[in-house]
Amino acid sequence: MDHQLYNLVYLYLHSNYEEFEKLYVQNLIVKNRFDFLKANLFFEEKLFLADGQIDIQDIQESLQSLPLLIFEITEACNLKCKYCIYGEMYTVFTSSEKKELTFELAKSVIDYFVGICVSNENNKQTISFYGGEPLLKFNLIREIIEYTQKINTISYSYTITTNGMLL
Repeated sequence: MDHQLYNLVYLYLHSNYEEFEKLYVQNLIVKNRFDFLKANLFFEEKLFLADGQIDIQDIQESLQSLPLLIFEITEACNLKCKYCIYGEMYTVFTSSEKKELTFELAKSVIDYFVGICVSNENNKQTISFYGGEPLLKFNLIREIIEYTQKINTISYSYTITTNGMLL
């Protein structure tokens, strides 16, 4: 069926409307898939106007709208899942030394975002903890949460991505 959708798209994009119409009415599922693509502007030409320059104001404006800070607490994990980005299937992370976030770095990021959020009147922020397995560094997570709870200008909520083995 995928080759039928491919053929339909090909005919449409190459303005072969007579052949397109024949194929379009043959299979309801392919027709619905094509209609979905068209309804979601898959075939619309998109123009990107950019001068290739990014300045500090562009970055600050983007950062002001971030709804979530994600801290990768550690690359270490208590499991050895083959499919994991840190597992044996990926050659990007071959180092036996697993990197870890420091409280000093997390604090400086939080302090920076507090300044941005307060100046933008955004008084809510979510912090997410990610890893490897972030619960391996539970004391660091606790330290970050305790630090943010002392900041009265922003209300924080927290999420964590964990394998759950250390709960």
